[in-house]
Amino acid sequence: MVRFLLAVCLVGGLFSLACADTVIVNETFEGFADDTALKVQWVPSVLPDNGYLITEADNSTAFPAPGKGVEHIGGNVMAWATPFEISPSETQSVVVEGDIFDTGATGNKRMSIGLRSSSPTGNLIEMGFWNSNDGTPFAGSPDVIGFAYRIQLFGVVAPNVNPNWQFFELDSSLDRANDLDTIVNEGDVGEAWHRYRATITPASITLQLDLYRDGLINVGGTFPEDFNGDGTVGADDYTIWRDNFGLIGAATKATGDADGDLDVTQTDFDLWKAAFGMSIGEPQPGWDATVVIDTVFPIFTEPNGAFDSLRIGGPSGLSSAGGGVIFDNVSLSLVDVPLLGAAAVGVPEPATMTLLMGTALVLSAGTRRRRA
Repeated sequence: MVRFLLAVCLVGGLFSLACADTVIVNETFEGFADDTALKVQWVPSVLPDNGYLITEADNSTAFPAPGKGVEHIGGNVMAWATPFEISPSETQSVVVEGDIFDTGATGNKRMSIGLRSSSPTGNLIEMGFWNSNDGTPFAGSPDVIGFAYRIQLFGVVAPNVNPNWQFFELDSSLDRANDLDTIVNEGDVGEAWHRYRATITPASITLQLDLYRDGLINVGGTFPEDFNGDGTVGADDYTIWRDNFGLIGAATKATGDADGDLDVTQTDFDLWKAAFGMSIGEPQPGWDATVVIDTVFPIFTEPNGAFDSLRIGGPSGLSSAGGGVIFDNVSLSLVDVPLLGAAAVGVPEPATMTLLMGTALVLSAGTRRRRA
């Protein structure tokens, strides 16, 4: 069915036919009665498996959609069982997205939402968490984790395509000053839901991350004079400085130390006075991180490998000793691309429409014969 719709959109796109968005997967996990039912639709790659239904009542943080999600502790993946083949076209993009909850604990954690092709094998797009020691994929001991993505597509070799894991670049103010890395990792962000999205066209892939799943571009409190961390240098911060004035050798920002010398002195007051009224402002709408890979790829169709596998859990079946995460609202769709300029003019004559539909049927029938 998906192949037929793609054929219609392909020939229709030449004459500006509007192809409605096609939802392949829209999974909220609400309809599963138990783990047995879950694993009929989301099939574990190995047994015993590590993914389980979890309800909102079992978790201290509210789910973005009421009810259920899948908690996963790594070691395998769970793959969508209903067969599909999906490719981007000039008229429709492939969009895969989902929510991932994490406790904020760092460690050996490997978790992702992934889209793959089985022929040729190894073509993939994955988004989630990956560990590395310094931001260099697969280098050294895995003692730092970051929000990450990986792309490996159809033998493409280009300067802006790296087949290994890469970290999303997030606002540096979110990184804790007292940790040993320069990566905004889960320990910096803390317990929260996060949303990932990949939009795939024949000419580009756009990967996006929404921290806290709030639709805002988040930044940290960057003013050292903001002693209470509310984002504004105000009277409350003066009160903290006054109450701790004279503290020597053990002061922190939270106790009124603005210059980082471990003391609360007149210098810290002078810094507070100069910064009074400064604020980080209201967060702006948007994604916290966006990466655009704009290499022109081969056509996403056979034999080059249409995507046919949607997966959650440990990427490539790798272990994830750093703890479990929860998946929810996993979706896969073909989304309309607006037609512009001369291409957006007119609808074909009835005879032309008949010819186009006939061509689509032939393409669809050819696909069925190949599968027989």
